[in-house]
Amino acid sequence: MKAKFLRLLLLSSFVLVGCSNPFAKKENPEPEQEQPSGGQQDGGDPQGGGEGEDKSSLLKRAVHVQMEALLTGSEDNYELEFIYDDSLFLKDAEVYDKDLSLLSFGASMAGTFRNWAESFLDDTDFNDSYQKDYEGEPTAETLAYSFAHKTIEDNELFAVIIRGHEYKKEWSNNLEIGADGDHMGWLYNSMKLCNELKDYINDHKGEKTVKLWMVGYSRAGAIANMVSSLIFRGTDISVSAKNMYVYTFEAPAPLTEEHAIKYNNVHNIVNSADIVAHIPPEQYGLYRCGVDFEIYDANVSEIVKYFDNNIDIPAYINCSPNGSQITNDIDFTQYNLDSIFTYNLDDTKDAQTREDYVDHYEDGLSYFVGLLFSFSAASRTAMMAGLSDYSVIIPIMMDSSGVSFANYVKTYLDADHIEYDDEKLVSACKTLQGGLTTIFSGLLSVYMSDYKTNLTRVLDMHYPEVTYCLLNNAHAKLGA
Repeated sequence: MKAKFLRLLLLSSFVLVGCSNPFAKKENPEPEQEQPSGGQQDGGDPQGGGEGEDKSSLLKRAVHVQMEALLTGSEDNYELEFIYDDSLFLKDAEVYDKDLSLLSFGASMAGTFRNWAESFLDDTDFNDSYQKDYEGEPTAETLAYSFAHKTIEDNELFAVIIRGHEYKKEWSNNLEIGADGDHMGWLYNSMKLCNELKDYINDHKGEKTVKLWMVGYSRAGAIANMVSSLIFRGTDISVSAKNMYVYTFEAPAPLTEEHAIKYNNVHNIVNSADIVAHIPPEQYGLYRCGVDFEIYDANVSEIVKYFDNNIDIPAYINCSPNGSQITNDIDFTQYNLDSIFTYNLDDTKDAQTREDYVDHYEDGLSYFVGLLFSFSAASRTAMMAGLSDYSVIIPIMMDSSGVSFANYVKTYLDADHIEYDDEKLVSACKTLQGGLTTIFSGLLSVYMSDYKTNLTRVLDMHYPEVTYCLLNNAHAKLGA
């Protein structure tokens, strides 16, 4: 029981930030990186290497994008086909377009690895591809993204693809919400992206009208959302709303109410049963700008099987934790949110407000998660496997100081030669144990029962395979 309880807390780090589940069934190694045939190398001058070729005819072609297989039952990476069409960017960006939405999802998946992004941009005839922060090991300060541009009639279209998966230690800044203002961890990276984008656009726009296409999945969606807000609030990037095409997928909430303007050109694709779409919780005062487009469908288990019959998302089970009758995914997701952020047994370790979270959890969780994603895949798997051993977990759980837990983690940190601050590690482990006995205890009645399959379903709701299937299904239902 206690091993499962600790796993539940570690899963909660996923819940608190809005990114892909760190305990996916397998990890896919990054493909071998190739150097781009043109443009600048990673970390170089974002100005690129020359003027883009002026094309008089509009391009329309099929492009293929890889998507990692992450759900239970899926195996090899998928290859998806999308239709790229220049004419999509001659339409008004303030009108949702299903074809551009699907293409934008494909671009988001292409942003996972550097050579995937380069291939996508090359296949769609963009020029001067520039990649940032794909080289080297991710840190709390890095953010990987790609810029490129192309001429479409009298316009210069700039593409911005932000990495939303496989970013490892960048997880730690997802947890750095800050006591007030926009999400602190994402604001720093968003401002940095804006500055580089401004320079890139100024160097390549010429005399043409600027158009901007920006996409992102999960954390990358939150940053694309925030960058959109920053641009309209004033960053010396001159682009009109009708020429700025922004599509985000399963993005958490990055902005204060003041900055979360409902810009009609910012389209947020949201599955309301995905807990990430509700993170940070509304009572923390953070929201998305733009307009949400709902894709949830209660028949998701069957819908994904049309895509891959091997995917096994458990069926939803009506449940009554603590006497509450819950009959659907969205209400169950809300129950989880309430359990984490409002249910508690100790007011001194509460997380009901943003200030409570910052005071009690932010430093410890961000430090611990940063270390967790510094592990090699083998060490992380071994550490989690060890926590299922009662002889390991019981002494850890009995020591409220966090020292026993820290000593256990150190074994794997030392094996991977990862540097750490001993005092910070002990404090972080103590923070995690505090959460075990307070804010997360409300989930136990579900997690320790047959209803735990519903929790698996909640986590599955955030995977790209589900987003892709629900997005296609939503368009089919609308007859679009």
